[in-house]
Amino acid sequence: MKRLLFVFVVFLSLLSSSAFSQSNNQEFRVSFSKLLKASSAEFVFQPPDGFSFIGISAYCMDNTQDVTVHYRLKRMGSWTPWIAFWLFTDGDTPDRVSFEAPPVTGEFSAIQFKASKSINEEIVFRLFIPDPKIKNSANCLEAISDNPGECSCLIPDVCRKECWCSSDACSEPYEATLTESTHIIIHHSAGHNSSDDYAAVVAYYWDLHVNTNGWDDIGYNWLIDPNGVIYEGRGDGVQGAHFSCMNWETTGICMIGNYVYATPGEASLQSLRNLLAWEVCSKDLDPLGSKFHSSSELDLFIISGHLDGNNSQSDHSCAKGTVCPGDQLYKLLPEIRTDVASLACMNIDSTAFESDYISINQFLVFPNPCRGEFSISLIFKENAGHYCIEILDAIGRIIYEKRGTAYKEDMLFPFDRRDLLPGQYLVKVTTDQEIVVKAIILNR
Repeated sequence: MKRLLFVFVVFLSLLSSSAFSQSNNQEFRVSFSKLLKASSAEFVFQPPDGFSFIGISAYCMDNTQDVTVHYRLKRMGSWTPWIAFWLFTDGDTPDRVSFEAPPVTGEFSAIQFKASKSINEEIVFRLFIPDPKIKNSANCLEAISDNPGECSCLIPDVCRKECWCSSDACSEPYEATLTESTHIIIHHSAGHNSSDDYAAVVAYYWDLHVNTNGWDDIGYNWLIDPNGVIYEGRGDGVQGAHFSCMNWETTGICMIGNYVYATPGEASLQSLRNLLAWEVCSKDLDPLGSKFHSSSELDLFIISGHLDGNNSQSDHSCAKGTVCPGDQLYKLLPEIRTDVASLACMNIDSTAFESDYISINQFLVFPNPCRGEFSISLIFKENAGHYCIEILDAIGRIIYEKRGTAYKEDMLFPFDRRDLLPGQYLVKVTTDQEIVVKAIILNR
């Protein structure tokens, strides 16, 4: 008996689609309930010109279903092989089962979906088409907060939500749960190792988490692309949805890319180190330490990988054996912890940050962050004596030094150090009575 294959075709135009959130998203609701065996649904449309990628996901509002789904594309009149969606297992989707698939790149004229069996509940297939207005995320970086307390490590500039979201959808208020993090969990996104539009990739992850998984917001607190750009997710102090349902007292940082076999580049690793330095410094955490994590009921490194939660027996856990953040990133975590602990900003005597200076009336470094051009303004007291200005790199090496006699009037020292690599540096001023240090961030 021949296998029954049922195909129905719907002609759609993206130009007439309704807009969901921040892109011209398409939702295709397909019922496979009438079929005894294999089934497929074909949709024909013209993708927009110049699209960078199309994100594909799906969900079914019946989390008891054991079904696999696939898609394939028609290119140049021929169908590609079927491409499997993978089941989302790294978090809680209590009212549904969710799927994700590799993104589509390159021209195509039609897409076809297939389910492995007949099911009663319809499957919603979702296509995320990036908004062309989301571009050049590196051009809209900004500082997001003042340095808290005595923390000497500055947070790098980030791409705020307004930078990667072209509408108000991802900024709509929801009842966020605040938390004080005791652990920082490192992830990889498992895709998008290369892109010319990472702001759109972040927007896709927001759309995937909110409109496919049914969450309130993107799951991560921060994301870092392979170029080293840091993106605001839920932001600091907000409980995310990233650590297999054990999210209380955690901060989630996602490295965009798949690092099972590939190794993260230095640009993204340096941004990770700088972000981690600020996180542990501002929360008074030991980057080399470990402690009990109440939600997972595990002793975890302060800086851990997602897969470190796999052995949890906690009632909160929904861990299913994730490999996140990928073997190549995970094996770098011991080195990353050591690098963060060795940063110059992590090893400064806190007494240097007292506002009651003994011999200095004013010490300013501006603009901060900057792109290599900045100034140091100093006003010394009469008893200051001699001064020494030093600029130190992230590991404490002196890259500039100037000595002189301190005068009471405003002393301005302009610098053009566009030759330096992006990152965090320290400005250290020593007088006969004291040492004062400020951090500065150089961006590109």
